Amino acid sequence: YFSDFKERLVSFNGTVVINNMEIKRFVFNPLAENTYVVSNKQGEAIVIDPGCCNNAERNQIAGYIKDNNLTIKHLVNTHLHLDHVLGNRFIAETFGAKTEANPKDAHLIEDMAFFAHAFGLMGTYITEEEFFGEIEFHSIGKELKEKDTVEIEGITLEVREVPGHTMGHIVLYEKSEQCIFTGDCLFRGSIGRTDLEGKDPQEMQEMLTENIRSKILTLPGETVIYPGHGNSSTIDFEKKYNPYI
Repeated sequence: YFSDFKERLVSFNGTVVINNMEIKRFVFNPLAENTYVVSNKQGEAIVIDPGCCNNAERNQIAGYIKDNNLTIKHLVNTHLHLDHVLGNRFIAETFGAKTEANPKDAHLIEDMAFFAHAFGLMGTYITEEEFFGEIEFHSIGKELKEKDTVEIEGITLEVREVPGHTMGHIVLYEKSEQCIFTGDCLFRGSIGRTDLEGKDPQEMQEMLTENIRSKILTLPGETVIYPGHGNSSTIDFEKKYNPYI
């Protein structure tokens, strides 16, 4: 049983198949953000945190969706930081899905130009014209809050609010398949930054770690963690080795 979960981690260089769920990971944009396409055997799919922001990246995810005859039912953002939403417009226009996210992150839309400059994206990776065309599509089409669900046949992602990296950060837990998409709140061996909200970083870190302990680490130890950056992990691994928690 354990070896099955270990194999999921070792083999996660692109695609993982777990019972009725297929998970495809793409690594997009200069910040190496993880974009996930979660699909079922019926061809329905959920896009989580589309970070694609040039034609090559857009063609990559679109090619996968089209080659596998997937129908996009949901476009979900774990939070609204720039690197996780750069593909929202493309997914919305190409596949007809609307952004689903926590309304507590809505204020971040106003700060995206600042972060685009701060992280060196503006003018080097994306033009100002392209950027401001993109952010028009970052408004929230459907609000997601604690205990809401994002569903396709056979797959139910439970929404849990885990503020600290951003005030509206959510994670998506699939109980039957024992996996969780943690965005930027929890990574393998680390946690998300807490100095980007304009609030006291120490207080934000305390908030984040407490929420991780109560909302994530209470899950079964073999639950696989799919984060917003870097490699996958498990609840057991983080409880034993993550120095922040």
